[in-house]
Amino acid sequence: MEEFDLIIRNGLIVGSHGCYAGDIAVSGEQIAGIFKAGFIGKAHREIDATGSLVLPGVIDTHTHIEEPFQGLTPLEDWTAGSRNAAIGGVTTTLNFSIQDPGKNLMDKIREHFERAGSLSCIDFNFHGVFTDYKDLGSVRKEIAEMMRFGVPSLKVFTIYSADGLYADDWSMYNVMMEMKKHGGFVGVHAENMSIGEQMQQSLASSGKIHSRYWPMAKPNFIEAEAISRVAMLAQETGVNAYVVHTSTREGVEILSSYRRKGLPIFCETCPHFLFFTDDIYEKPGIGVWQIISPPLRKEADKERLWQGINRNEVSIIGSDHNAYQKGPKEKGYAEKGFMGVSNGGPGILEGLSAMYTGGVRTGRITLERLTQITSENPAKMFGLYPRKGVLAPGSDADIVIFDPEKKQILGQHLYESMDWTVYEGMEVCGFPTHTIVRGKILVDDGDFSGNAGDGKFIPGKMDQNLVRTIV
Repeated sequence: MEEFDLIIRNGLIVGSHGCYAGDIAVSGEQIAGIFKAGFIGKAHREIDATGSLVLPGVIDTHTHIEEPFQGLTPLEDWTAGSRNAAIGGVTTTLNFSIQDPGKNLMDKIREHFERAGSLSCIDFNFHGVFTDYKDLGSVRKEIAEMMRFGVPSLKVFTIYSADGLYADDWSMYNVMMEMKKHGGFVGVHAENMSIGEQMQQSLASSGKIHSRYWPMAKPNFIEAEAISRVAMLAQETGVNAYVVHTSTREGVEILSSYRRKGLPIFCETCPHFLFFTDDIYEKPGIGVWQIISPPLRKEADKERLWQGINRNEVSIIGSDHNAYQKGPKEKGYAEKGFMGVSNGGPGILEGLSAMYTGGVRTGRITLERLTQITSENPAKMFGLYPRKGVLAPGSDADIVIFDPEKKQILGQHLYESMDWTVYEGMEVCGFPTHTIVRGKILVDDGDFSGNAGDGKFIPGKMDQNLVRTIV
């Protein structure tokens, strides 16, 4: 009789097409087989998952680990960030690699490849970000090189001109045309630069710099206008595209209208837009810390995003994790109000448990849909499927054992190198007990046991037939 490295017994195995009781056997880094509960087999280690859900590992499509932005770099390094991710059931992350001035984008991707490879506890890939569009011939050449390297996604910004990230429409159009040739994805941070940046300056010059004015500096139409423009360019070029951290009801509806035409343009949102609203900006402390971009919105936006997930209009969930601490945010706020606060906050740890509690347990979405938007769709979108994103023989043994009745208070105490979260004090019912990456147990009954360097770069290999199956 074959002896496996690990057998997970008696769990409810969850996929996008249904749930069933069964046992999962793991050999080396892969799932060796899935059997009916009670499978007679031997293993070096067995885990009894009775009463628990067995889920594919979460793929976080949107993280900023170790990324400097607006003059601030998080204290959290790759080891701490990936540890935080694993506690929350994340087994693969897609982090951003931003071109340094005067250098090639591939220089930064290779630098991040080496650093994450030595420090990350979980698997990883990247989204490339250009900052220099002056020589579009060089940009096109680097896109081809990036795709060969296994990074199948670029992010484009339609705002942040002062930070060197802004891409004008001609640059974005050219990037889309080139990415179309290679079958990759263009993700867009969609906000109108001219109005959005001038509106911030106008409020500031009027003395309206309290955190309560942050949502007024970037109202809904700032996002909606940019999404409309991005969608039209994507339609014209035929590129695979998605809008990152969609926050507005208008954004969901615009993207949905293009999806109904059969276009490969998708919508990503973040858990914080599903649980919190802009009244937070009136609150001392958290109102400053939670200055993020785009801002938190109204209750109607929150509910429309939930509907979008349920109706297959919102296809992926990303945390937009950027682990800035209180002190630097408060210092910037004291100097310039909301204009002085680096945009971003933590969130890599809470997403799965919050989505289960607020989505599945309330009946807003099904358990199957949860695994689809957190695992399967991201894997298909970024060329990782079926190696990632599914529990199946031959797939990587990226597995989360999730106790649906475990009550957990969320907050900074669960993190390493963090002193606040927007989820502070929120109680969830449902939390991971075990997180397994390629057969290695990183979280064992709630205790982290991973090591720096456990993670690997997983190259993306695009398959347009799989892209067409994303819902």
